[in-house]
Amino acid sequence: MLKISILFSIIFAFGFLRNVVSHNNSLPYEAIFNFGDSISDTGNAAFHEPFPSDSPYGLTYFKHPAGRLSDGRLIIDFIAEAYGLPMLPAYLNLTKGQDIKRGVNFAYSGSTALDKSFFDKRGLDVKAAAYSLSTQIDWFNKLKPSLCKNKTECDSYMKNSLFLVGEIGGNDINAIIPNKNITEIREFIPHIVDIIAKLTSKIIKEGAVEIVVPGNFPIGCNSFVLNTMNSDKKDDYDQFGCLVSYNAIIKNYNEQLKQAIETLRKNNPNVKITYFDYYGSAKRLFQAPQKYGE
Repeated sequence: MLKISILFSIIFAFGFLRNVVSHNNSLPYEAIFNFGDSISDTGNAAFHEPFPSDSPYGLTYFKHPAGRLSDGRLIIDFIAEAYGLPMLPAYLNLTKGQDIKRGVNFAYSGSTALDKSFFDKRGLDVKAAAYSLSTQIDWFNKLKPSLCKNKTECDSYMKNSLFLVGEIGGNDINAIIPNKNITEIREFIPHIVDIIAKLTSKIIKEGAVEIVVPGNFPIGCNSFVLNTMNSDKKDDYDQFGCLVSYNAIIKNYNEQLKQAIETLRKNNPNVKITYFDYYGSAKRLFQAPQKYGE
């Protein structure tokens, strides 16, 4: 799984860079601010629960554990590097006097789009939901006075910053899977999409004009789902060994998310919101793994 995560990072990072970087040699952003879960957490969860101090964490790049659920860099690391910016420091690990004006990472491993209260009301114990997307945006708002001092300065700074909202939402679905059937899981999707859209709108109100909102992964290919929801029926799997019905859930989720993004675009014509296709990138990996190394 760790190896797959590394490959995901490379594929998604370079896919993103092709779409929004390579056509322009300039470095248009002063800063990057990232919200999400373990796919992009650079040390927030490690602040509360230190990760293992031995291999393979950090082995291939940092040569030591670096607060990431990977042995190397993450998607967000590649994006920052491509724009000539430093790797984003984790919000919970900020130190006095640290340079934060070039970006900060608020992502927290295991976090959810929905608040913890949503899961609590349904009898689901999702501890990392305490660091949900709304909490991460609250962290940003607390930090904002240290980033810019007045409306004119803040307007300029926000317009020259890139905001990544996710990937997030996958852990919401993962929390539901062991306890709900396919139909019930589908009923949760509008709640997840709605909160992502609402909180993205909140970032826009703060002045963001360049936003990336990624879709979600094909969870039917995820080892957790394959082990938890394994089936004896051959027809339940596609030619790559992925559970068809669970991938269909994510296809539906991503379609709803794209519709929500389109609504945000219509309501905010001066804001550029880019949807990033994690699902398609991951599927290409499963379909032709030989193209991306061993």
